[in-house]
Amino acid sequence: MRWKTIGMVVVVIGTMMAGTTLAGLFNTPVGSARTIAPPGQMAPFVICCGGGGGGGTQDFEVTFTESGLPSGTNWSVNWNGQGTIPTDGTSLSFYEDNGSYNYTVGLPAGYVARPASGLVIVNGAAVTEPITFLATNYEVEFTESGLTTGTAWWVALNGATLVESTSSVLMIPEPSGHYDYQVYPPENYTGNTVYWTNSPTGTVVVNGAPPAPLSITFYPKTFSITFTETGLAKGANWGVDQWNGTWNETYYSTTKSIVFDGLFNGTYASQYFAPAGYTGPAYGNVTISNKSVTVPLGFTESGGNVIRAGPAESTSAAGPVAGTEIAPSGGLGVREMPCCNHGNQPDYEVYFNETGLAPGTNWSVNFAGDLIYGNTSSLFDFDFNGTYNFTAQTFAGYTSRPVSGEVVIYGAIASVTIAYLPTLYEVSFTGTGQGSGTPWWAALSGGTLVESTTSTLMIPSTSGDLSFRIYPPVNFTASELFYASPSSGSVTVSGAPAAGPSIAFTSKVWTITFSEKGLASGKSWSVTLDNSTSWTRTIATTGGSISFGGLFNTTYDYVVHPPSGYSVAPSSGNQAVNGGNPATIKETFTS
Repeated sequence: MRWKTIGMVVVVIGTMMAGTTLAGLFNTPVGSARTIAPPGQMAPFVICCGGGGGGGTQDFEVTFTESGLPSGTNWSVNWNGQGTIPTDGTSLSFYEDNGSYNYTVGLPAGYVARPASGLVIVNGAAVTEPITFLATNYEVEFTESGLTTGTAWWVALNGATLVESTSSVLMIPEPSGHYDYQVYPPENYTGNTVYWTNSPTGTVVVNGAPPAPLSITFYPKTFSITFTETGLAKGANWGVDQWNGTWNETYYSTTKSIVFDGLFNGTYASQYFAPAGYTGPAYGNVTISNKSVTVPLGFTESGGNVIRAGPAESTSAAGPVAGTEIAPSGGLGVREMPCCNHGNQPDYEVYFNETGLAPGTNWSVNFAGDLIYGNTSSLFDFDFNGTYNFTAQTFAGYTSRPVSGEVVIYGAIASVTIAYLPTLYEVSFTGTGQGSGTPWWAALSGGTLVESTTSTLMIPSTSGDLSFRIYPPVNFTASELFYASPSSGSVTVSGAPAAGPSIAFTSKVWTITFSEKGLASGKSWSVTLDNSTSWTRTIATTGGSISFGGLFNTTYDYVVHPPSGYSVAPSSGNQAVNGGNPATIKETFTS
């Protein structure tokens, strides 16, 4: 087989040593010979390389460089249809004389190449062709139930930017790998989550295909307690006081019911206020556990003073003793609740866990008025059953999710995860010359390519010094149709949106046109165009001209085919394309 890799014939004498590949031999310098002598009785073989005499043309190095693959990953290039050359390095070189050469990139599993194939033009100098490998993305799908239509919810994978959905489906594209996910339920206007979920965290595996959808069920986090009375006369004024350890609310009513809503899971201490002339329950505890509760209260007429639970009133400097009855003015007795020790309730641990900060970063949380802080990823405090507010420390360059909210303690350890996410700023690029609606791409620091079909392309990024690369429009074979200037460079993001340079696109492809004179109307003629390396194209017409478009810079051979009974001049020739549409080739037919 004749390999154009070094512009000469590879001569193999004897048997090639086991494990030796042609790819490892194609880097032999021009004008030299490499002799490999395997051990044992195997005959040596010699690679002869031209350029050192004999009148051969000069060869130039064509180097493919890759980015985006893990170190040691195998990839390959099929060079001009002559064979596939593999490597596990970051570059691969061939040696060729002037001309145009096709190539196709061999893809590792789970990756796509940009570009995947194309045309290299050697014109008196070495050529470098960069190949960017991008991990193939697969949709990770989450489906929810329990929310009303249009309610927003969020998911983050591996602590990355939160993705929002207002429908029952949320999709996140990711390459193959293991991902920890966290679900963020809907919030109220104060930033407090108002739903529980059955799967707030977990792990999903992407392995070369979209994984099975993950089902997330949301349950309301707030409920109501409804107190209903029996035994009171119509219009009698009665009341209920609710206390959860941090707040107190008292409602009175002359109807049959009193409702406390917007309540989280927990145990609430209740005090009941009977109207004068009635007796009833003095106090009690009401527990909410994932559903609303109705509490019936029975009152009876007592005739005279009534003992009821209510705010303590003191008739002495020392005040009343818990559990005793006193008789203040107005003929109404009061029983004081033994609440000063929270009813001997036990303490439970509350953990705050952070993600996203650098290890060892000092951070803090204000929890129920207490400041807890440290430099580990988890902080904790203790408190009783109840609902408590918290506020997390903020950091420049980060946003936190959530920054504040409520913790509900209900007979068990409670935990809150706070995700610190780098603040993103838009980096903008402006393209000219590519034509309206034509897609083009850009990537920052080797990241995911972002596409635009307008003159503006925006990429969100964190602060820092970033490299960029521009990817021009391509044709159906993924060959670039434009030159981009600049095609790469750097841009600095410093706590605010940044503008990259304007990108000027200039055409990389041109047209050769043939026109005829001398043919009778309706006569069919054709032209065959050959780029001498990989393709031949023939176009026939009964009209006055034939045009070959989408041509790259090189020299093309052509043959003109006249109809029967005619001759043509010129009947063949060649035409160079060099940065513009060449002059029309005029064909004269004679019968």
